[in-house]
Amino acid sequence: MNYVERIGIIASGVSVICGMLLTAAPASAQEGTFPSQTVEIVVGRSAGGGMDLHARGLAPFLQKHLPGDESVIVTNRPGAGGVIALTSIWDAEPDGHQITMTITSSDIINSIVNDDVAWKLSEFDFLGSLYAADTGLLVRSDLGWETIDDMREAAGDEPIVFGTTGVGSTAHIEGLFLYDQHLGIPVRFVHYPGTSDVMLAVARGEVHATSFGVNTAANFAEGDESLDMLLAWSEEPVEFFEDVPTALEAGVTQEEFDTAPPVMGQWRGLMTTPGTPEPVLEILRQAFADAMNDPEYDEWRLQANLPKRALIGEEFTELVERIEAGYEAIGDELKELIQ
Repeated sequence: MNYVERIGIIASGVSVICGMLLTAAPASAQEGTFPSQTVEIVVGRSAGGGMDLHARGLAPFLQKHLPGDESVIVTNRPGAGGVIALTSIWDAEPDGHQITMTITSSDIINSIVNDDVAWKLSEFDFLGSLYAADTGLLVRSDLGWETIDDMREAAGDEPIVFGTTGVGSTAHIEGLFLYDQHLGIPVRFVHYPGTSDVMLAVARGEVHATSFGVNTAANFAEGDESLDMLLAWSEEPVEFFEDVPTALEAGVTQEEFDTAPPVMGQWRGLMTTPGTPEPVLEILRQAFADAMNDPEYDEWRLQANLPKRALIGEEFTELVERIEAGYEAIGDELKELIQ
């Protein structure tokens, strides 16, 4: 074998090895370079609502704990009770640069009753949970309602008008399953694009009541004398909102509370596109965990009256799967009531 032939064989071998290295490189390269562009938190509710405010409060801490110097921004894509935002993430490139927030109850219900929804909540890749929120019932203060019996009496003349963020939203489902079906308070609905629109409708007298996470409802009520918190759907006082009556204090019986349908309360968390490479997902989950444990984040959330219950990665995924199974068990009834 002459010199030229030997050089050719060596070059060929080097080419093969380089090819192998390049084939194996993406995960390692992605781990080393992520994020390589702006990370976007897509919020499926309008600006000014509780979900939007939480995303904007969290964003700088997520940015702080991600490697590199890329920014984390918040974009609002309201509509269809969050479906538009979640669909955009479901269809996005699975590179981790777009994430979104979930309200578990609302998003699971949308996936069950809406035939046009292509995604299933439990199949997203989850960073983790922010907190679990009890539900708050917010009403117009000029109505003078102080108990559930006051609502029942008012509904004897005409149905209570509930404002919601869309068909299949939390307020819509709770109004149907809890107040109308379970507690026997006739309800009809008016749907709005987002949370702030619903709150404005209550304040203007367009609707009688609405139902949101207690922190969202109480924060709006605190700044507007036209709004009152009638109750938090809880047996015990809610952290930060101990002055808000519990369901039992507002006249719900223990039996009514214990036998309520499985549609009350919600978890809020972060997730990204299914199929995101594991190294990228690990970076996102670690940054999220670090952000949630950041003392400055705790200081911010305490000032914002936001509770914290952080479940990271697979732990939150397993919880979402269990919640989803509970809703799927009443899926036919959900479809019948909503469609």
